[in-house]
Order: sequence, then C-alpha cells, then structure tokens
Amino acid sequence: DTERYKIIKTMSDRSPTPLKIKLTGGEPLLHPTITSLLSDLSTLTPSIGITTNGVLLSRHWPSVSRYVSSVNVSLDTVNPEKFNLLTRRKGLNRVMDAVKLASESHRVKVNCVVMRGFNDGVEDFEGILKFCEEAGVECRFIEWMPFSGNNFDGKFVS
Repeated sequence: DTERYKIIKTMSDRSPTPLKIKLTGGEPLLHPTITSLLSDLSTLTPSIGITTNGVLLSRHWPSVSRYVSSVNVSLDTVNPEKFNLLTRRKGLNRVMDAVKLASESHRVKVNCVVMRGFNDGVEDFEGILKFCEEAGVECRFIEWMPFSGNNFDGKFVS
C-alpha cells in the first residue's frame, strides 16, 4: 500500500487539476487493508469512488463510507434466479440492501450490463429500473465489454 500511495501522491502533486481516484477492477472491498488504503488516499483528494459487486458493501460500509464520495454497484439483474446463475452465488438481497444503505448518505449508481438472451427482456429492464427508482439511485445500462475469454460473440445488445 505504501508504494501505491507514493505513486498516487506523485501523480497528485504533478496534476494540474484536482485528483479523482476510482478503485475498480476485481473487488476493491476484498483488499485486506481497504480502510487504511482509503484513509491514506483521502489525504490526497476528497473525490474517491469505488466500483463493487455490492456483496461485501454493507459489511465494510461503516468503515469505508467516510472516505468515499461515490459508489458504483455492478448489478445486472434483480431476478434472484438470474442473479444466482450469473454470480454463481446467492446474495441478491444483500446487494440490494447495500445499495439502499449506501444511498442514504452517498451518490450511488447501479451499472447494469445488458446481455442478449439473458437480461434483455422488458421484465428485466422494468425490474432494475423499479429497484433503482425506489432506492433513489441512478441506473446506467452499459454494454458488454469485449475481451478475450468472455465469450463476447453475439451478446452485444444495440
């Protein structure tokens, strides 16, 4: 963490504009020292965002909420069966509760990747939009990102 902090501090010191930090990729809340990392980074900027799958968000929220300014939660469906199939685990209610918890005090966006034949039906859109509206959060529909190994072919919805 010290090395990462030094690199980011150097970038911050040399940046002509205020620094914005976004922790994404993998699952930031799995980092063993996420709270201290966020605390260190908060000395450089008040603009820190995290992108999470939401599964661990409620557990970490009391310690990380003071350091982040925004939260993006990846949630591709509010259908329990589809959620379990996609994530290979139960936990939809935990994610939805975490979105609601974080939205009580922070700006939260839900990122929904639309995949042809999986979550591209009217009931899918209505479900996620209804949840986001009730939770008071922004919903963003984003496209499936093509990269080697994710079986992208034919899943893009345009």
